[in-house]
Amino acid sequence: MVDNRLTRPLAEALADVAPGWDDLVAAFVASPRGAALCRTIDARVAAGAEVYPARPLRALETLAGVDVIACEDTRITRRLTERYAISAELALYHEHNAAQARPKILERLAQGAAIALVSDAGTPLISDPGFKLVREVCAAGHAVIAVPGPSSVLTALSVAALPTDRFFFEGFLPAKEHARRARLNARRAELD
Repeated sequence: MVDNRLTRPLAEALADVAPGWDDLVAAFVASPRGAALCRTIDARVAAGAEVYPARPLRALETLAGVDVIACEDTRITRRLTERYAISAELALYHEHNAAQARPKILERLAQGAAIALVSDAGTPLISDPGFKLVREVCAAGHAVIAVPGPSSVLTALSVAALPTDRFFFEGFLPAKEHARRARLNARRAELD
């Protein structure tokens, strides 16, 4: 069974946006596939995983179930948490305090806290110092979970523990060797 603490903020958010959507969310959560997805994420959060939500509606559910939300600006994130009655503690994590904040976040994870990292805009960990946090969280043996957004590439990159200030995605390369080499050479020339 899905914990109502997690689904209630989502249903309320959808009711604000469009009447009737809360019924759709309730139906999805009650469906075998939706309930399984919620149970998987809820179990990982309960086990002290760090979660990086990129998808706004699922993010509300996730944020309602964590102990701490690490954020760039507590003033901005507090507006969200107050609007949807999310009671998680807010902790600053941005480029200017990242080196001091990382040990505190790791300590909280070691104590069993579930922590979410959010950004003020865009997918967390893309072009921000979060990759260092992911790297240290992974090195400490904690799970890192991305709540998928519209781009699977950005979701994968956000939890890869790689620098994310710059990356290149070419997509599928041609199957034929000559065309594949031509495409790679063209990309190499662009990058030089």
